Amino acid sequence: MSTTTTATKTVVFIHGLWLHAESWNKWIEFFRANGYDAIAANWPGDGETTEATRRNAKAVAGYGVTEIADHIAKQMKKIEQKPILIGHSFGGLLAQNLLARNLASAAIAIDP
Repeated sequence: MSTTTTATKTVVFIHGLWLHAESWNKWIEFFRANGYDAIAANWPGDGETTEATRRNAKAVAGYGVTEIADHIAKQMKKIEQKPILIGHSFGGLLAQNLLARNLASAAIAIDP
């Protein structure tokens, strides 16, 4: 009998423009309840909460696709295995960008 263990797969959610990582909270709960590690990536300049980001909207301005993808890639380095990415809207484009860099095992782009 084999006693091979496999690490839990991690899902990284990526939000789109004018949103915050908190918008994925219910999905994170759902995926965790179903056996996945799940996190939401933040963008450069994001505050700790949606409200904090709204209070300082200029902090998220001026970043391009590459800069945002690089920022998310740094967060993904903490993950042992290549994660599954799920991104919505502009987050879907970022998921595709990161998958093309071979930083993820799979990606789902919702209305990229």
